[in-house]
Amino acid sequence: MSATGNRATNNGDDPALTRFDATAASTFAVLCHLTVGDHVASERLLADVYIGRGELAVSTDAATALTLRAHQVYLADAADTADTGSPRSVHILANLTPAERVALSLAEIEHQTLPTIAQVLGVDGATAEVILDAARGAASVSILGESVRDAFRHTEVWMDDGVQQRVRAALETSVGRANESLRRSATRRSRYAVRSAAAVAGIALAGGAVWAVTSPGTSPTSAVPRVTTITMAADLTDSQSVRPDSIVRFSNGHIGLTWRGDCNRPAASVEVVSTKHGVGIKLETGAFPVVSCVGMPTRWSAVVDPANAKLGKGPILPLLDASTLDTAFSSYSAAAAPENDGVSTSNDRDVALTSSLLDAQGHPWTFVTDCRRLRNIAYASPNGPLFESRLTEIGRACASEDNVPRLVSTDGTRFPHTDGGTPAGATDCEGPAGSATDLAYTQPLTTIVGDGHLSTWDGCRVRSGVIFTTPLPAVCGWRSARTITFARAIGEPMGSSTLTFIRDPQHVVPGERAPLLFYTDMPVKAHDTGIRFDTDQLWLSPDNPDALYVVTSTGVERWPLFTGTAGCSGASS
Repeated sequence: MSATGNRATNNGDDPALTRFDATAASTFAVLCHLTVGDHVASERLLADVYIGRGELAVSTDAATALTLRAHQVYLADAADTADTGSPRSVHILANLTPAERVALSLAEIEHQTLPTIAQVLGVDGATAEVILDAARGAASVSILGESVRDAFRHTEVWMDDGVQQRVRAALETSVGRANESLRRSATRRSRYAVRSAAAVAGIALAGGAVWAVTSPGTSPTSAVPRVTTITMAADLTDSQSVRPDSIVRFSNGHIGLTWRGDCNRPAASVEVVSTKHGVGIKLETGAFPVVSCVGMPTRWSAVVDPANAKLGKGPILPLLDASTLDTAFSSYSAAAAPENDGVSTSNDRDVALTSSLLDAQGHPWTFVTDCRRLRNIAYASPNGPLFESRLTEIGRACASEDNVPRLVSTDGTRFPHTDGGTPAGATDCEGPAGSATDLAYTQPLTTIVGDGHLSTWDGCRVRSGVIFTTPLPAVCGWRSARTITFARAIGEPMGSSTLTFIRDPQHVVPGERAPLLFYTDMPVKAHDTGIRFDTDQLWLSPDNPDALYVVTSTGVERWPLFTGTAGCSGASS
């Protein structure tokens, strides 16, 4: 049993210490929000919250009261010390006043009402509203697409056992001298101030991976969640939490994950959280720049080593929030690890982990950003092969073309393709199995119309089983007419349900349909499919599914949907 556990047992009849043991981590996170990640200030203020500085006269549940008190303690301390946030931070939250930061946190993170916000701030409702509006206004123009919740979340620092032990020791002193501390509340901060030399421990850098590991001796059933964070990729944008499709516990202690996402959304980080109810997983993905993922696979996988995390014996489940397990999740399993998986990543400081996109044959296309050596270790699972993708340093500088985010197959083929070009110069890129650029895949229409008329934005030929274009019969006098056909979900293999669009400027093909139209600008919600016909770009709009927008060198053409048949005997619509 940990030392913390012993103290909790010895003081089991004291509610103040019991409350601290159960809530210290969440309160510390609140203080990190308010101090913009200043863990030293957060530790110092944590003692004040539980010792009682800043009592809040509000009738609410105990957890909410503690959160509100944390905000009030921070605000009082900021008034004493002219706090402006962490001096190392360039985060927008650091540029808000303490009152604005408190108001924004209470409204957007804690979902408190305006009267409660006013009470914490110590102002009337109208003034509180002005402060909150100012905070929201500053955030809306400065967070650059990041949500307010993400902005606060990025300030969080995980509380280690050293912080908890130091603050708890101060609390034990406070509990033993409760009457004296009440009489001397004005000087309590200096008496119980926590030593500021403490830093959050358990951070180890492993190449590009960051292992933020809390106390290795702590039981996973502790009331305070223990978190191991594995950073999978840096410098991604548009961070999103994703619920895994499957979670696999392997016999070597590693954890396998699969999830669905666009071809440019690898794993950014994986958090392994030990709660009192079991072990949870939080998966974050991010984006790297591409024009389009049309026709690419959507299934990702990763195998991670949670290092010193205590996994217990129960299932590993996705997290619904910071500590609540998704007990409805049914895709957890256990499997044997490969016998020769090499040196453990937790013991190799030159190894970084990344994730891989899986093609139709289960082959990995691994996310990389430089020229580090890549090794994929296959793990058999009930959900098919998963891959622990390891990157190791090679001891030399990378070529410029290697310093870009991309996906790499086991034979070195890459996405995006580096050559680029129009169909005249497009190549067989040997894309992921089953993808739009996998020309060796089943192509029932190849002998009719051939491949190579259309390409992707990065210069790869697209197989005709996905999309094809047809010049209508010249013998009918329809030389000016042409159609383009693809599946209802563009990029998917064509089946019984397809869409055909027609360019017929002289209306030589019989039948009623919308006219060919010409624009100078693209509709607002239109998006680039990434498919090219010669030098023209194919765009679609959710507002008008009966039209294909073709961007040419002179403008935008709107091709109407064609529902007829084009035979020389006539066409019907």
